[in-house]
Amino acid sequence: MRETMNMLMKLQEIDNNLNRLNNSKVDLPGKIETLKEQVRDVEETIVEGEAKLKELEKGRRLEEIELEEAQDELKKYQQQLYKIKTNREYDAIQAEIDAQKARVAEQEENILNIMTTSEELTETMQERAEELAQLKAQNAPQWEQLERELGSIEDKMAVEQDRRKNVTARMDKEILATYERIRMGKNGLAIVAIRKRACGGCFTTLPPQKIQEVRRTNMILTCENCGRILYWDETS
Repeated sequence: MRETMNMLMKLQEIDNNLNRLNNSKVDLPGKIETLKEQVRDVEETIVEGEAKLKELEKGRRLEEIELEEAQDELKKYQQQLYKIKTNREYDAIQAEIDAQKARVAEQEENILNIMTTSEELTETMQERAEELAQLKAQNAPQWEQLERELGSIEDKMAVEQDRRKNVTARMDKEILATYERIRMGKNGLAIVAIRKRACGGCFTTLPPQKIQEVRRTNMILTCENCGRILYWDETS
């Protein structure tokens, strides 16, 4: 019976490994994608910022063209002041001069605002570039390790499956059937150690007599509360 319990414990260990590997097979792609997405988010921010800088530069050039035109118009009207002959003409020219001065001031203000915005955005982009470099240095090794783990899962599962076949081939069919039935009904955990005089599966306190019977390992004994197979661990 002790040999049977040892095989049951080994089988549970193998099934725990298979369960962990199956969970990793499901979970790892999501973890890898999360790490990559963090990098992509910053990269997209940088791309958007670069596009915005190009738009600002284009806008600045257009404003400079407008400013040059306004300055040329202003000079033209200022030169006409020396050729006027009537007060009426003077007032008309002066009104044009005032309008062009206002236009020049507006264009200069627009250019200044664009330059300020560009400088602030450039500074932000530098910070984002530093953030991206740090994030890549931090995340890339992690997702590469996770990808290696994901790539090795099938091989590890194949090894565990072979181990399982070797164990089950030597087990009593009825005991194996009992183990499988309990395992399927208890979320993969069919055999548990007694911990602090309680079932290691449901934590129900066990009668002293049941504990002694389990220690003797003369038969397969289960927890009366959860139905899992019990075994005695000398470290309990």
